[in-house]
Amino acid sequence: MSILKGGLLGKSRKSIGDLVTYVAGGQQIARMKPSNYRDANTDAQKQQRNAFVLILNLFRILMASVKVGFPERAAKHSAYNAFMMYNTPEAVTGPLGSQTINYSLIQMSKGSLLRASDPLIDSTITDRVDVSWDDNSNGTTGFSNDKVLIAVYN
Repeated sequence: MSILKGGLLGKSRKSIGDLVTYVAGGQQIARMKPSNYRDANTDAQKQQRNAFVLILNLFRILMASVKVGFPERAAKHSAYNAFMMYNTPEAVTGPLGSQTINYSLIQMSKGSLLRASDPLIDSTITDRVDVSWDDNSNGTTGFSNDKVLIAVYN
């Protein structure tokens, strides 16, 4: 793998013959295509891919809320990265072929915000949502600028 700075190819993406160029972490990278590769395509891989697609579709619905829900994240990570990292392994349940999202395990924020303990959302109520918060017995501390984000989707 090489790092290109200007030079012959300038800023480029995709491939030219066996040479593949792309941008990662703000740097132009060039590498050769692998001469051979294996796709084992095991049940565990299929299950992981399916879980990823389920959480990705949920992210697309909740995108506006998720973007403000992960203010404290790893360097060079977006809110999308954080949402996928926390929810793909935790919130998808069930065997391959019948995986579903356990919405009670979805993490919409990470950081100084307190997590709602038991949000009560009743589909017959159209103008009210009741949210109760954990007390400070679990060691968390609230801040004056904390906000509650409510996303409505059907």
